[in-house]
Amino acid sequence: AGLRPARAARRPARAPDDPRPALPAPAARRLTTLLTDRSGGAGGGRRGSSPDLMELLPQWLAAAAAHGYAAPPQA
Repeated sequence: AGLRPARAARRPARAPDDPRPALPAPAARRLTTLLTDRSGGAGGGRRGSSPDLMELLPQWLAAAAAHGYAAPPQA
């Protein structure tokens, strides 16, 4: 009580467009698979428990960056 709200700060400038090319469709599908996989629980089958694909995300990001691709904004 008795305090006035602070003035809102100015919005930051818009980031420049990313000059890197879009991902090829197969790479975008793999990224979607990595981001939507929710295994890691007690799977089953002949190969044992399912792997946690999120562990592969850093490797995928490094490979995409090494090839000059940017991750899609919707990912």
